[in-house]
Amino acid sequence: MRSYRSRCRPQSTLTSGTPSDWDASSHITYPVLSLPPEILTEVFINFLPSYPDYPPLHGIFSPLLLCQICRQWRAVALSTPLLWRAIQMKLTRGTSDKQLAAQLDLLKTWLQRSGDCPFSLSLTHARNITHRLVPQFLRAVMAHCQRWEHLDVLMPFEHMHLLHGDMPLLRTLTFGPSNFPHGRRSQFTQTPFHAAPQLKRVILTRNFFTSVTALPWAQLTHLEADCLYECECLEILRDAPLLVAGTFRLCHPPGAEPILPPNPWPSVLPAHTCLRDLVLDTDSEFLGVGTTILPRLSAVLDRLTLPALCTLLVAEPCITLESLAAFIARSRCYMENLCIAGASLPESAYRAALPPFDKFRLEP
Repeated sequence: MRSYRSRCRPQSTLTSGTPSDWDASSHITYPVLSLPPEILTEVFINFLPSYPDYPPLHGIFSPLLLCQICRQWRAVALSTPLLWRAIQMKLTRGTSDKQLAAQLDLLKTWLQRSGDCPFSLSLTHARNITHRLVPQFLRAVMAHCQRWEHLDVLMPFEHMHLLHGDMPLLRTLTFGPSNFPHGRRSQFTQTPFHAAPQLKRVILTRNFFTSVTALPWAQLTHLEADCLYECECLEILRDAPLLVAGTFRLCHPPGAEPILPPNPWPSVLPAHTCLRDLVLDTDSEFLGVGTTILPRLSAVLDRLTLPALCTLLVAEPCITLESLAAFIARSRCYMENLCIAGASLPESAYRAALPPFDKFRLEP
């Protein structure tokens, strides 16, 4: 500890010297201030969370903190766009217009300081409310959409039309409206991300409807989706032939009959030759509102043929053993891992009806 303190002490105190020596040294110099700017820049970059993770807006690990230490550090921080290439901003419930205006100014400043760097952005809005300044936030970030590389956007449905433009760098996307699009499902389908040729990985939040918003399904390789209807899940699997990993949590409105694919639909979709990992589950949060009707996962499984499948997780309350056995036989896949969630049948029943697997797991 003593040696550590001596290293952090100003250089003028490291030697005893004489009073005349002290008079000759009119400035206190800290060792860290003698680092060349390029070394200091690397220190600053490694001080922040690793990209594409977001640094906090304020406090420790924020690039704003580096601007508050001294004039030299501020100059280095402001001249280093890599320090400002990621931001997470939440528009929360109960925020005043004055506070939102301050957030908007900070967002614009942050974006400006990031220069031409590829950008990681999270802009989310509280559910089921709409702040007056939302369009200004979206326009501010849309001015930089050509630099987006990682995007997490949860905004009111009525302003989603503002999300359009060329996004040549966009690779990952978390997307969905923050409110339910009541009465809007018959409107024209929005296509906000069709100018994003590198987009491969997508997470869909609740309130997403394939009939309202279309994504470039044909190029996606990884997809996770909450609260989809059975027909939406099948539509996506039909339209996403390059999908390698998919997680689908299904639901339907309380009190409604399961929503099956519209006619005419083939009894079996064309074989999907790329999908290796599949999760077919129920949306547990949605089921918690009191509905007694479970999504019919068998209606999905019965229409799929997945010859490349290696890992499958399904929820037993929504499938039958006969449907699962027929799916595996039809797919002729060498499945390495099978997990049955919510299992009520004994393991012996599954092993008797299904081919052997490297790893087989039942979850209660």
